[in-house]
Amino acid sequence: MVPVEYVITDVADPFTGQKLAGKYFVLDRVGSGAMSVVYKARQDPIDRIVAIKLLKKEWSNDPVTVKRFQREAKAVSTLRHKNIPAIMDIGTADTGQPFFVTELIEGTSLEQCLESGDLIEPERAVRIFMQVCDALSHAHKQGLIHRDIKPGNIMIVDENGIEQVKLVDFGIVKYAKSQAASQQLTQKGEIWGSPVYMSPEQCAGNDLDHRTDIYSLGTVMYEVLTGKQAFDGKNIPAILVKQLNEMPAEFSVAAPDRSCPKKLEDVVFRTLQKSAEKRYQSMEECKLALEEVLKEFERARRRISGTIAAPPKPFSQSLQGVKLSTTETKPGPPAVSTTGETARTASREAEPPHTDITANKSLKLIIAILCLLIVGSGIAIGVFIGWNHNPTSTQRVPGKPP
Repeated sequence: MVPVEYVITDVADPFTGQKLAGKYFVLDRVGSGAMSVVYKARQDPIDRIVAIKLLKKEWSNDPVTVKRFQREAKAVSTLRHKNIPAIMDIGTADTGQPFFVTELIEGTSLEQCLESGDLIEPERAVRIFMQVCDALSHAHKQGLIHRDIKPGNIMIVDENGIEQVKLVDFGIVKYAKSQAASQQLTQKGEIWGSPVYMSPEQCAGNDLDHRTDIYSLGTVMYEVLTGKQAFDGKNIPAILVKQLNEMPAEFSVAAPDRSCPKKLEDVVFRTLQKSAEKRYQSMEECKLALEEVLKEFERARRRISGTIAAPPKPFSQSLQGVKLSTTETKPGPPAVSTTGETARTASREAEPPHTDITANKSLKLIIAILCLLIVGSGIAIGVFIGWNHNPTSTQRVPGKPP
């Protein structure tokens, strides 16, 4: 049985079912752009599935376009990064059309996610953006500017259960450190790219550096997080005017039904500054800012996880300062404090019922008269006052001799 990946599905295409350079058997056309077509092919004799990017026939007689295509192949061949498809071969078809061969990327583009209405949660989006930063950082260090960062050029593939990003289509790549060579293919004032995602300096046709890719990434981040393009218009000139002069709406206005951390929104708007000097100055700096946002997500998840998953404390530990005993004890006499209100309360509880107050006063009066007769008025008055001050002083306290 022929493996499914070897089945030819597009017999109408002139290259499908044919061999390129005698060793690439074309199985299917998987994509097409303004100047090139991408095919899925089998490499013989090692039986490897690859992707072939072939310049369209109508452009193969244009020397500038051919040079630009060859420049893309040469530029990408210098890149060695897990987030950028590697170039394996370069050649020319019998028709004179140049092509190059890369690893086949089978996944979903951010553009397809957006078109399908697939909501990408902010934390997942941050992880995707960080990988794009890694890829562009590597390209920038090699002196290359992508110039066409957009959702369609950011592929998401599954590699052993891990979401991996692949940055594709370096078709209008530019050498940042070799302006003279670049000017031969891209004259000053020429506008190349996708207007919705282009930086102000790119829209104006000015000289570019790596910070134009930072702005373009910002437009992609904005669209993924809000579901709305940062800048749109009825036509290309209207979009270009907005790119040059306006800032996009805040997230709360563009997408009031979505939740996004303010810190992440701040990162996006930093990349979208009209002046390149006010943006992040490198992809590494942009990635560091995204990493801080990711840490916030992770801290919040740990807090939630800790609240839900933490086992309840034993009851003996749930009350601080309280000692609990599991040994049953027999009730005993209550402890009595000898100080303060507790002592007075205990004393009152221990006292016997009071005797008749009127009888006590009569007895005191008789004794006072006797003292007056015997000792004198001074002592009698003192005794009378003292007894009146403590009416219970003559009462007997249990446990003491009378």
